[in-house]
Amino acid sequence: MITKHAFLNNPVVSALLLDRDFNIVFSNPHSRDSLGYTEEEMVGRPLSELVWDESAEGKLKQSFHEFNEHQNSVANGLDLRTKGGWKLASHLALEWTEEDQEGERWVAATIVVGNYEVHAVEAALHSSRLATLGEMATGVAHELNQPLNVIRMASSNVLRRLEKGVVEPGYLRDKLERILDQADRAAQITSQMRDYGRKKDNTKEVFSVSEALLASCSMFAEEFRLSGIQLKVADLGMEPDKVFGNRMSLEQPIINLLTNARDSVLVQEEGDKFVSVETFLDGLEIQISVSDSGGGPSKETRDRVFEPFFTTKGPSKGTGLGLYISHSLIKSLGGRLEFVEHAKKWAFKISLPLCCTPASQC
Repeated sequence: MITKHAFLNNPVVSALLLDRDFNIVFSNPHSRDSLGYTEEEMVGRPLSELVWDESAEGKLKQSFHEFNEHQNSVANGLDLRTKGGWKLASHLALEWTEEDQEGERWVAATIVVGNYEVHAVEAALHSSRLATLGEMATGVAHELNQPLNVIRMASSNVLRRLEKGVVEPGYLRDKLERILDQADRAAQITSQMRDYGRKKDNTKEVFSVSEALLASCSMFAEEFRLSGIQLKVADLGMEPDKVFGNRMSLEQPIINLLTNARDSVLVQEEGDKFVSVETFLDGLEIQISVSDSGGGPSKETRDRVFEPFFTTKGPSKGTGLGLYISHSLIKSLGGRLEFVEHAKKWAFKISLPLCCTPASQC
């Protein structure tokens, strides 16, 4: 469930609050801009009056029925009608808000409409990256401290030698090279964070899956260590491993999967805590498996993990867009993202078509 305030101030998607009879009670500016109505024209109006035709009305009624049965619902491909009479394809998600101070609960209707869908997903993706950077701040600080401490120690040793008037060229060269190496390491960490926080461009090229995995996993290494989680990364560097597309379209799903795995493991009450990343070659495909010791989604939610806005996390901890976006990004690479049973445990599996085989050149 989500709070009323956070929902109506969502800058990414159109948002409506409905009463228990699915009449509009509140709307956010994005929804009014999308549909062309004023606040006064929308309040008190049944949501069913905004659909395009009888077919859309039937789909909406089915969504209402599902919501009443399961407390959440998603209607994909729902056509809406604007005030100006235009038809807008949309996705609708229904869920409960938290109780407010008066003990009232509303039905939250999240609508991604028409051309806004691309911008909404991109905005949510960028917002997710920035949130991930914020969560990783402690781990990044610890990781930067390591090269800084080496630089400080090497510099102190050189200064002590200078004070004594004894500095051999070989000793000085060794210390300066160590300082340069550690400065490069610190610069690489900050550069990686800066690049990750930038908005994704659409540049497509041939890239190494192993390098993309290493970049994604290295961002979590220190955070996992501090949290007592073992990050197991196996089989990197296999050949062939080249695919064609936008590298961020693979790195972002891996980071989303690692984030979900971390959250799953953190609530684990006993046993070793670990997240495992493995790669395999299967004919003309390279496959990536991400699993964890937390057990993954429950049996009741496994079929819904890729639905937009569906989440099992608590309030303010998940938008329900992470896996939906990841699924779309992997699809843009010509691949598949699936939730499968692997080695007697459930795992998310990414399958990507290779653009290089032993008998071909990229």
